[in-house]
Amino acid sequence: MVNAELRQEPEGWTFYGIVYNVGDVPVTLYGMDGPDGEDGYIYAQAEAEVVELFEVEIAPGNALDLVPATLFLRFEELDAVPPDGVEIRLYFDDFEMPVETFVPG
Repeated sequence: MVNAELRQEPEGWTFYGIVYNVGDVPVTLYGMDGPDGEDGYIYAQAEAEVVELFEVEIAPGNALDLVPATLFLRFEELDAVPPDGVEIRLYFDDFEMPVETFVPG
């Protein structure tokens, strides 16, 4: 995981970054949890339409780019984030990955 950041947007706190699969088997991302257990969901956007995805597979040796207006994760119930960021957890097939986030100023 690189460039992990949370941005406050009108719809909620949105998570962006690049998730790498450096293993030799596919992994599936299912979502994330916030610092107090808030649920975060995967969304894809094409023009003005935003749809929730329930899983995204990352093939071995590939990366998943979570970028604005394309593919991202969003907390709908996260109230506030300290300016220095928080730890969140990404949920995959059979493991979770802690990620320290950055909040751009």
